[in-house]
Amino acid sequence: MKFALRVLGFVVVLFGVLLVAKMMHARRQSQDSAVKANLHQLARGAESLFRENQVNAVSYNDIVGPGRYVRSVNSVAGETYDHLYFVKGEPLWVRLPGSGRVIKYPPLGSGPTEAR
Repeated sequence: MKFALRVLGFVVVLFGVLLVAKMMHARRQSQDSAVKANLHQLARGAESLFRENQVNAVSYNDIVGPGRYVRSVNSVAGETYDHLYFVKGEPLWVRLPGSGRVIKYPPLGSGPTEAR
């Protein structure tokens, strides 16, 4: 009987560890998706400014704010965007604090990627 209880306890603990790991992975994926969506929104705003003003570079403050292409950008993993400078043909990237992961978004329709 003691052996069966130990085995059952081990199985419950193992299941709990696996469940926590899966939840952490899902959270990371969710955060990465939200950051990629933010970069996509910023890239589209930059591309609009490139076309309308015949320029090749713009700052975050040119794109984000009341009455601009992007009203606001919400941080999801402690990342910041206000340091970004948008240059036509150059990728956007944000380093996530804590994990150090870098999320990249090549502008002009190439789509989001994650650098490792």
